[in-house]
Amino acid sequence: MGKAHIGVIGLAVMGRNLVLNLSDHGNPVAVYNRTWERTRDFLVGEAAGRDIQGCPTLAELVAALRHPRVVLLMVKAGAGVDAVIDQLLPLLAPGDVIMDGGNSHYADSARRHAQLQDAGLHFVGLGVSGGEEGARHGPSLMPGGDPTAWPLIRGLLQPIAAQVEGQPCCQWVGEGGAGHYVKMVHNGIEYGDMQLIAEAYDLLGPGLGLDAGQLAATFARWNQGVLASYLIEITAAILAVRDADGIPRVERIRDSAGQKGTGQWTAVAALELGVPLTLIGEAVNARYLSALKEERERAAAVFPASRTGTADPAGAIPAVGTTSAAGAIPAAGTTSAAGAIPAAGTTSAAGVIPAAGTTSAGGTTPTSGMIPAEEMPPAAVMTSGAMTSAGMTPGQETVSGAGSAGEAVSGAPSTPPEDSRVLDVHDALYAAKLVSYAQGFMLLRAASQRFGWNLAYGDIALLWRGGCIIRSRFLGDIKRAFECNPDLENLLLDDFFAAAIRRAEPGWRRAVALGVQHGIPLPACSAALAFFDGYRRARLPANLLQAQRDYFGAHGYGRLDAPAGQRFHTDWAGDRQERTLDE
Repeated sequence: MGKAHIGVIGLAVMGRNLVLNLSDHGNPVAVYNRTWERTRDFLVGEAAGRDIQGCPTLAELVAALRHPRVVLLMVKAGAGVDAVIDQLLPLLAPGDVIMDGGNSHYADSARRHAQLQDAGLHFVGLGVSGGEEGARHGPSLMPGGDPTAWPLIRGLLQPIAAQVEGQPCCQWVGEGGAGHYVKMVHNGIEYGDMQLIAEAYDLLGPGLGLDAGQLAATFARWNQGVLASYLIEITAAILAVRDADGIPRVERIRDSAGQKGTGQWTAVAALELGVPLTLIGEAVNARYLSALKEERERAAAVFPASRTGTADPAGAIPAVGTTSAAGAIPAAGTTSAAGAIPAAGTTSAAGVIPAAGTTSAGGTTPTSGMIPAEEMPPAAVMTSGAMTSAGMTPGQETVSGAGSAGEAVSGAPSTPPEDSRVLDVHDALYAAKLVSYAQGFMLLRAASQRFGWNLAYGDIALLWRGGCIIRSRFLGDIKRAFECNPDLENLLLDDFFAAAIRRAEPGWRRAVALGVQHGIPLPACSAALAFFDGYRRARLPANLLQAQRDYFGAHGYGRLDAPAGQRFHTDWAGDRQERTLDE
């Protein structure tokens, strides 16, 4: 047996699958696990017959590698990574490479980069996305750290990454902790996407009364259009699965979501850099709230009835295809009962909600609220780590069930496409997803400026087109947006995304109003809408906030009619006279 091209430490699910992936691409691999039993079982099981060498000690692993030696750590993030690095340091020589493929915090990766650089070693923080399936057949890889390591590892990483249109979903990201920072933001967007989909499910199912078959069919159909993504695909699959008694399995899953902390890291990083990552922050908060299961059950007993004035004691929205009860949101363009949101195009105390199909400050919207089919790019579906441009999944002729996403519910009717509220939920989900990505790239832009990383935002979008959890159709549109304008401040200012938001906006507002009126929480979707409304306003009530700060803390303020940077203070409780702070 010759020298191994790479050593892998840690043979849990991700480590084992990456080893097999490396082996598939012609790389002899040396492996080590803290417990020899796991290594032995791997060698006689999945690794049998392959050029994979098991090593009982770290010293034997290092000795089995060709020069310069490349070691990939797939161990639990935190102190465990530092402990393994400390054990490797006396065994390695200048010029060798250590890669950390775990979910490490970017600050730890930056620290390790500096530490190993002083020792003459190359450190790479390797963001890996795609889960078990991605690791085995093609993940999204986000390497960052010591740039001199890239020529040494490029030939190992790019072939095993997901491939989209002949391009590997693996490119060098930046120095220091950049690789794990990009992975962190990826996970933050993932939190946002998942929460938005869950809110759409809540509106369509418990809200509008769609059954499991209709829900599966709806998400499968949405996966053929602008919402095409891995998460939409698996949602359709999940909703199609039933227990032996016919009850949808998802309905029996405890409504308490776990997390590994990367979403929280993203929210904290945004606060540290002053970036309004409102949607992702609310997605994290929603998981915290879901964990209060027993407390929520007690609260449900205290507040059992809807506060919407509906006749239904549960406050349910009339099911799709039924007539509305008092207090329900009417279909677009109809009159409503007292207290309801005005029909689109009518005036309320708050102003005018543009009518569908009319021109507003933003442009024109289609009558239905749905993005017009003729304006959609070719339909795409997600398959095992890559996006295809076929209109349907191979073998799928109709979208009457879960389609490619999984086993269809036999005889399940499709969602009535004429129901405007379903279309509104579609548009709300689409618009809010665009905001989620826009906020994620806002954070990447701020971090790039703060840490001097010079991140290539378009290339990062391409890294996420295949293999990873958030792969979706419009990542290609994000790439094009940054190609057209590398200095783009916000994705929402790009022509494509601005037009998409304008088209979806009326339905987005109606969907959020529907949830608010009927007590269905939409923390991520409504936060996205609030962000959009704040971002597009040239003047916000922050003038009053600053006046309050000046009143109680003498913090000063600027004036619109004074030069930028000039500061003023008013003696609000005294003579109310204003003076400049440099007086």
